[in-house]
Amino acid sequence: MKNFTFFLITLLVIITTSVTMAQSPWFLQRANGLSNSVNPAVVFSAVDENVCWGINYENSQFIRTSDGGTNWTVSTITGAAGLNGSCISALDANNAFAAMNDPSNATSGGVFKTTDGGSSWVKQTSAFPGSGGQPSDIHFFDSNNGVVIGNPHSGTWEIFTTTNGGSQWVQVPAANIPPPVVTEFTPNAFYASAGNSIWFGSVAGAHFIYRSTDRGFTWARSNVPGDVTFCVAFKDSLNGLSCFPFNASNQISKTTNGGVTWASLPNVPSTPSAAFISYAKGTTGSYLITSSTNIGNPVPTIPGSIFTSDDGETWSAVMDNVPHGLTSFSDDGWGWSGGINDSIYKIYKDSLTIVSVESENNNSLVEQYNLGQNYPNPFNPSTTIKYSIPTSEFVTLKVYSVLGNEVATLVNEEKPAGSYELNFNSHSDGGQNLSSGIYFYTLQAGSYTQTKKLILMK
Repeated sequence: MKNFTFFLITLLVIITTSVTMAQSPWFLQRANGLSNSVNPAVVFSAVDENVCWGINYENSQFIRTSDGGTNWTVSTITGAAGLNGSCISALDANNAFAAMNDPSNATSGGVFKTTDGGSSWVKQTSAFPGSGGQPSDIHFFDSNNGVVIGNPHSGTWEIFTTTNGGSQWVQVPAANIPPPVVTEFTPNAFYASAGNSIWFGSVAGAHFIYRSTDRGFTWARSNVPGDVTFCVAFKDSLNGLSCFPFNASNQISKTTNGGVTWASLPNVPSTPSAAFISYAKGTTGSYLITSSTNIGNPVPTIPGSIFTSDDGETWSAVMDNVPHGLTSFSDDGWGWSGGINDSIYKIYKDSLTIVSVESENNNSLVEQYNLGQNYPNPFNPSTTIKYSIPTSEFVTLKVYSVLGNEVATLVNEEKPAGSYELNFNSHSDGGQNLSSGIYFYTLQAGSYTQTKKLILMK
C-alpha cells in the first residue's frame, strides 16, 4: 500500500500555504504594492496551481505569482504609461499578453507581450494600429492562436486574430461580425472560451452575446431573454451560463446549444448579487458567482460568493460576504479572484461541490465500488469523505502523508453493502500534528483499492 501511494505522490508537488478565511473555502493572499481600490480592480489569467497573472483595470499595473500565490510580483507594463489594463492571457510563467486601453480615448490602446516574466513588454503594433482603439478581451487558445476583442470603432467591432503568437495580427473583416448597435460596448475581461469557441457579452439599448466557433474568425450573436446580460461562462462548446453584473434581479440564463438560445433559470438565490460568473474547469458543472459592493456606481450590490455544482439547478449557501471580482480558473482547477486594495482570494475546484446530507449508512442498492472526492478540498480543519461498496467486505480507509506514512485510520472493520459518509478532522483522528500540504486517502475493500488526494491548508 505504501509503495502504491508513494508512486502516486511522485507525480505531484507540495502546494504552498496561505492565510485562510474562517469557515470559507477561500484562501486570502496579499499582493503588496497594488494600488488601493474601493472595488476589486484586478482580473486574472490562471495557468496552473502555481502560476497566475493579473492586470489592474485602474492603471498599468500587472501582478504575477509562480509559487501558488505565496509571493506576488507587482510591477507596471513597460511602454504602457497612461493606459489601463483591460484583460490578460497568460501561457506560462514567462509568456503573457495584455490588452491595454486608453481611459481618455485620445490615442490607441493595444496589445503588449512579455516573454521574460514581465521584466519587459513589447507592444504588438499590428493590433489596433490606428487611434481610438479600445481592446477589452484577449485570449490565446494555444501558444500561436489568439484573438483580441475591441469595442466598436468606425462602425464595426474591432477584432484581431493571430496564428503566430502575436508576431502578426489581422483584423477580422466587418462582414464576418454582426454590426454593433449605437452605443454598444463590451466590458473588460467578460468573455468565456471552450475549445475553439469564444463568447463575449455586450451592453447597449439591446443586449447580446456574441459567439465564434472558429477562434474568432467569424461571429454570430444571440439575444438573452428577460434582463440584460453580459457576463458569460461555458464548461464546453455547448453548455454555459450568463448573468448581468450590478443588477438587482439576480437573473441567470442557461444555454445548451452554444449560446444560440437561452432560457432563464429558476431558484437563483437573491444574495449575493449575481455580478460575475465563472466555470470551475475540471468539474462536471460547477459555476461560481462572486460580487463586489459596486461602490461609486449607480446600482449597489451585495458582496459575497455562492456556487452551483449542477449547471445552475441548485445553489449553495453563501460561502462568504467579502467583495470579489471575476474568478479565473486554471485547467487543473485552481481559481483566483481579486478583492479590494491588495487582497487576493484563491479557491480549488473541489470546494465547489454540493454534498447532500446522508445517514452514516445507506443500505439502498449499490452497484459498484466507489471512493468519492473529499469535500471541501482544500480543507481546514475537517472534511467529508464518502464511499460505497456493493457487497459486505472488510474495509480500511486510511490517510497517508506524501512520504507514504500512515497518519490516520478512519475505517478498519467489516462493513455491509451500502453507501457511507464520514468526517476526517485534522485536529483529531490521529492528525493533531499535520502540517499544511498534500495527503492521500486510500480505500481498500476486498480486492478493490482506490486512492485520492486531499489538501490541508492551515
